[in-house]
Amino acid sequence: MSSPNPILRHHDWYLSDDMSIFLVENRLFRIHQYFLVQNSPVLRDMFTLPLNVSDNDKDKEIEGSLDSKPISLPGVTILEFESLLKFFHQSMLDNFSMPVESWVALLSISHRFDIANICTRAIEMVFSETSPLDAVEQTVIATKFDIPAHHLFHAAKELIERSHPLDVQEIDQMSSDMIFRISTGREEYIRWTMRPKAQNSDFDTKIRAILSASNA
Repeated sequence: MSSPNPILRHHDWYLSDDMSIFLVENRLFRIHQYFLVQNSPVLRDMFTLPLNVSDNDKDKEIEGSLDSKPISLPGVTILEFESLLKFFHQSMLDNFSMPVESWVALLSISHRFDIANICTRAIEMVFSETSPLDAVEQTVIATKFDIPAHHLFHAAKELIERSHPLDVQEIDQMSSDMIFRISTGREEYIRWTMRPKAQNSDFDTKIRAILSASNA
């Protein structure tokens, strides 16, 4: 009679279920480590750092195990951390949604902790054609988080093709690189509208080229 197959722990889904306490601004969060470790190489490295505990410190509690000794996340806001946790736990639901402020917060924290897949999703939402953010707000956010200019197509199209140029307040908010791209685009657009049958050609391709140009 053959021996039964040994019972083994699943390599991915036998979770240690470790919980950690984080201090974000003045608020304590007690959460599972799993999603943070799986998605962020920055946080994964933080959790895998060796604990250099001396004989005299063996009775001391590990950071993150008590409210009195939380893991501090300086520079992270409560809204950013809440948005990240909400995305981890609810984004697979059909009716999942967040206000644009939460998507911007999610973009910020995913950029900070190098969570690439979530950063990509946040970029899609913040810079979508239906984003409630105005075009200048989008360019400011893109500059802050080093978002490649080609993600700004809808904002750039609006600024390039509108009837009036950038005003002083808008220029004060935007990076010199984006001001140059928009100004270049407006000059090209004016020339394009003066061409015969301009309505039948595609200026969107030109906008994408201006945004993608590395020497702009």
